[in-house]
Amino acid sequence: MRPTNVMRFESPAEMSVAALSSMASYSLSVIKARGKINIAISGGCSPLGLFALIGKAGNQELLPWDKVHFFWVDERFVPIENEENNYGLARETFLDKINIPRENLHPIKTNYTSAADSAQAYRKELEDYFGEPMPLFDLVMLGVGADGHTASLFPMAKSLKETGLSVIDTAPPVSSEPKLPRITMTLPVIDKARKVYIISTGAEKQHVTDFVLSETTNEIKYPVQLIKNPNTNWYISKQ
Repeated sequence: MRPTNVMRFESPAEMSVAALSSMASYSLSVIKARGKINIAISGGCSPLGLFALIGKAGNQELLPWDKVHFFWVDERFVPIENEENNYGLARETFLDKINIPRENLHPIKTNYTSAADSAQAYRKELEDYFGEPMPLFDLVMLGVGADGHTASLFPMAKSLKETGLSVIDTAPPVSSEPKLPRITMTLPVIDKARKVYIISTGAEKQHVTDFVLSETTNEIKYPVQLIKNPNTNWYISKQ
């Protein structure tokens, strides 16, 4: 399915402002309708500008944070104090700067013997919270890599074919850094979500977005193309 809801910007700053405004408006509408919002966020560089914007003065009261629950789309299998840990980076970037209850944060815990054990524990946590094996998120926020990966769904990885489990472990990627074992939500979770944002920043990813958004090809070349959720919004910055 070729994306149709695509917004392009000249700079990451401009894109982050627009994406944050959209996220806040949508979140408030969900909170009004259902009393809270469940958001799954990913690691990587692309969403960092938006997250940093949340942590800035003036934006820290953007939402009633006691009504917001954050989950993690993917995680690197390293301790929380490691600079490569997605949850640790999110805390440093914005979570420690907003008044959100700690119980509203649902990180992928990495204090297990293996990434497989970590993935199994997160599947159980999600099932306990949502009451079903395949969680329904109000919003899933993703980035995209220069190799076309999203979440920790990398080219040629077995995770791309997973249909039954919500969260799985995956081997260190060949086509991306850092080369660490990962835990990732799967495509069925992304496709089930009420809304998806895909955020792409940097000229090094332009070949991916140009290919994905091309009107002249039906070839599946990149993992991000496997997302079939019709409620997907693309935010693309040239820089």
